[in-house]
Amino acid sequence: MALVPVLGLAVDVTLIYLAQSKLSAATDAAVLAAARGLSRGADSSAQQSSATSTATNYVAANFPSGFLGSSGLTSTTTITTQSNQRTVDTNTAVTLPLMFMRWVGPSTTTVKAYATATRKDVNVMLVLDRSGSLTLSSSCTPMKAAATAFIGQFAATRDNVGLLTFATGYRIDSPLSTNFLSGSPTLTTIISNITCTGATNSATALSKAYAALATLNQPAALNVILFFTDGQPTHITAQNWIPLTSSCSNKNAWIPGVIGGGFNISTWPYTPSGVSGLYNWNSGPQPLAADNTVIVNSGCAFNSSVWNVDSDVETVKSTDNWGNAINNNYTSVSYDGLGNVNFTSQNMMNIATNATYSAAKTIQQGGNSIAGNSLAKVYIFSIGLGNAGFPPNTNLLKDVSNDPTAPNFNATYPAGYYVAAPTAADLNPAFQRVASEVLRLSR
Repeated sequence: MALVPVLGLAVDVTLIYLAQSKLSAATDAAVLAAARGLSRGADSSAQQSSATSTATNYVAANFPSGFLGSSGLTSTTTITTQSNQRTVDTNTAVTLPLMFMRWVGPSTTTVKAYATATRKDVNVMLVLDRSGSLTLSSSCTPMKAAATAFIGQFAATRDNVGLLTFATGYRIDSPLSTNFLSGSPTLTTIISNITCTGATNSATALSKAYAALATLNQPAALNVILFFTDGQPTHITAQNWIPLTSSCSNKNAWIPGVIGGGFNISTWPYTPSGVSGLYNWNSGPQPLAADNTVIVNSGCAFNSSVWNVDSDVETVKSTDNWGNAINNNYTSVSYDGLGNVNFTSQNMMNIATNATYSAAKTIQQGGNSIAGNSLAKVYIFSIGLGNAGFPPNTNLLKDVSNDPTAPNFNATYPAGYYVAAPTAADLNPAFQRVASEVLRLSR
């Protein structure tokens, strides 16, 4: 008889433990799902409603009705709003019958669980390559569809989403804003109007995207750049020296302009061929009129043929207009005997690659942006579409993202990652994978 209470206690404690474990797991799942639910809804009120209903549904789905004879399952979720983040708290409780201990005490006990999750606001600058190769591979439209689905994963009125597109030049099509789904025009409409034409000025795109985030200056939020491209960097925005021997009307002076290597697109795969420029480096209408506008317009050989740049340009400065080094030993750069860069297509693309790497390192290190301010812990995620005639450099994009598998991975910098999209059909899954990772990091 003395053993009966002991055995009863052991049985009931075991049942309580099983119920507690099941309820805790359900509560944990609910609070994480609720944090994700804060991305759904047109405004803060709708997002909170989505989060609380999601939590309730997850608790019910993960703690079966009548589990171990339990009853009266309750779930309460509250959301606390703070600067650049929201905290979700979920409390659950259920009544569990006691099998043996009811003979010496209460017939039931209450099992409770609690979980909390924080969802940081997200500031994401969407950086989209819209070069001509996307048109040639019929990938421009799938890219726009994938980008549209991507922005739908973020919380309107809370998250800031902006868009920068680049080709030979760049354009901030939509500044960072919490009204990206309700503005006029909406970001969805702006994306749908993108036209793909021109070259690939990656360093400028990264530098300008970082400057936008640094200017917004919300270090408590999660700050992200999504960098998409279908090719290797070809052009930089630089100061170009026009010597006295030039036929240009502007000579013996540093002239700003976009300059870089080109391709022979009559062969497959494409082969480097020629040097093009000088294009206007300012942003322009959509698509960029600047992509096809030569800024030195009197007497220059490249007025009639942009492939004769080396007839009128002697060299470029050691950094581009945004402070990115053109010769940082990431790739080799060749010079003539006078210290001037050799104007070959491959050499110019090596310069553009170096500048892109330099821009990424500045971002990862939280260095000064071109706007003069800085922002620590900015994550870069890159997507490389591999169906162009001169596809992206995988190692470069891994380094740009500080992917853990990158050749130059640095564990002290924010670790993003690189996603390969072999074909246009792989673009939407690639963009969604990045969105999922960003939302995971925001918790």
